[in-house]
Amino acid sequence: MSSSIEIVQREIGDALARQDTDDAALDVKIGLVLALDGAALVGALTAGRVGPAALNVFWAALLLILVSTAASLYALFPKKLNHPPEPFAFAAAHGLKAGNVESVLRELMFAQLRAWNENNEPLRRRLRVLVGATIFAVAGTLCFVAQAILSETITRP
Repeated sequence: MSSSIEIVQREIGDALARQDTDDAALDVKIGLVLALDGAALVGALTAGRVGPAALNVFWAALLLILVSTAASLYALFPKKLNHPPEPFAFAAAHGLKAGNVESVLRELMFAQLRAWNENNEPLRRRLRVLVGATIFAVAGTLCFVAQAILSETITRP
């Protein structure tokens, strides 16, 4: 039968594993935003810029896409997540004996909890930056579409 400290320690370990999964998922989403930025940039640079309205929208699209790209790159290079020591290595370092199992598990639990708390803010920051970059990328893409329409690069019947 497991003690309550063992149960809590396992739950915190699972929460740390979920943070790693969330971190990897954010990397994938940031990559998708960067791909959208690249496609919108190529589109904006190759679409016509006939007329002052189309030229103004081109500069707006270019600015929005560059801000999105900069934000996405900023989100890709966060502070690395804090990982506590593995349970067996932690127990070996603390001289696990039959009489002090509870105290070693308690210390491991506190180390894991500190790591989990320290990891929350970098993950939240990356998510906020990703949302902002996505908004700028979509706005830049819409400006590119407006540029193409205003410069009449799409033929009308």
